[in-house]
Amino acid sequence: MGAITSRRHRLWRWCARLAVVVGLVGATEEWSWQLSVAGAAAAGCVVVILGLPFTEGTFAAMRLLYGRGALGGAAVVAAAGLIAVGGFAGVLLVLMLVGCSPQLWDAVRSRWPTVLGGGPTEPADDTSVASPLAESLPAPADLRDLDDAELCLVWRHTFVALEAPLPVPHHVEVVLLREAILDELQRRCPAGFEAWLAAGARAPSNPLPYVAPLTSPRRRGQGPAARTDDPPPLGG
Repeated sequence: MGAITSRRHRLWRWCARLAVVVGLVGATEEWSWQLSVAGAAAAGCVVVILGLPFTEGTFAAMRLLYGRGALGGAAVVAAAGLIAVGGFAGVLLVLMLVGCSPQLWDAVRSRWPTVLGGGPTEPADDTSVASPLAESLPAPADLRDLDDAELCLVWRHTFVALEAPLPVPHHVEVVLLREAILDELQRRCPAGFEAWLAAGARAPSNPLPYVAPLTSPRRRGQGPAARTDDPPPLGG
């Protein structure tokens, strides 16, 4: 089954590349190459802007986003060229390529596993598609054993894990872990947590710069450092 799926993906990629080339040629003949380049650049900028809130600020992540923006812009212009040249046949070709996209099928299968691929008769496949990063994440009960830097790193790893196609149970576990991390950050440093929220607190952002200055260094397994404005412990 895996070999058949791989061959199907390769066939779709080759068909998509051929359609993009034909569409770009058609767009150039229809509107000139200057207009085609301008349209591709505009569509690519839209893709990049829409993807910015969900992208980490690292060089590798931004380079991947810009690459997707360039491909997305070229695909939009190619689709317009196919429709302009082929009319109704071009519309059907674009819809077929989008509907057969492996990325679309993976997204649908990860959200609704019973829609594509057999439903409850294939429970073993859930573990086979789990992300290794998702498998390596700690349990919510272990978060107090992490220091501030480790806790913030786990927060960022959970965002990357959610970007991968996950089975529904694993997806829910990662979402619940993110909620537990937010609760732990608020428990350790309410002021820093509120400052991070006020700054926007994007899903892939790193809360450490807001939390770390307000807490003294902690070693793994210890509770949060005492602060002068914290109430004394019970019984103390």
